[in-house]
Amino acid sequence: MSGAGLRDESKTETTGILKRIRGHWFVIFEQIDENRNKTRTNIRITPERFELTRSGAIQTRMIFESGVRTRCEYDAGYGSIMLDIETYRYDIEADENSIAVRLGYRMSAEGGGPADYRIALTAEMEWLC
Repeated sequence: MSGAGLRDESKTETTGILKRIRGHWFVIFEQIDENRNKTRTNIRITPERFELTRSGAIQTRMIFESGVRTRCEYDAGYGSIMLDIETYRYDIEADENSIAVRLGYRMSAEGGGPADYRIALTAEMEWLC
């Protein structure tokens, strides 16, 4: 049986920091895996591109820019691999207190065949009194 048509979906909800500085959005959060290893994720969102940087248990810097092929190193602690990313969709909706991003991209590892991925990110500011 081929892998065509198979779908895998995951959802993560977390608390973090959402900032807007000079028209650019920043989303920062930390995750802890089942072995208590911590990964910090920094996302920078501009009208042109989406940059995802992870440090800690996972180390990478991925750049998603519509119509552009990028390459990054991805290290999850067991050795690093090179990933090729080709972004075919990048949509942003934002207002003063929230941002929603939709990404569609193809990714391949170490010259393997590409697979399609999607990211839907929604971040809202929470005002504390």
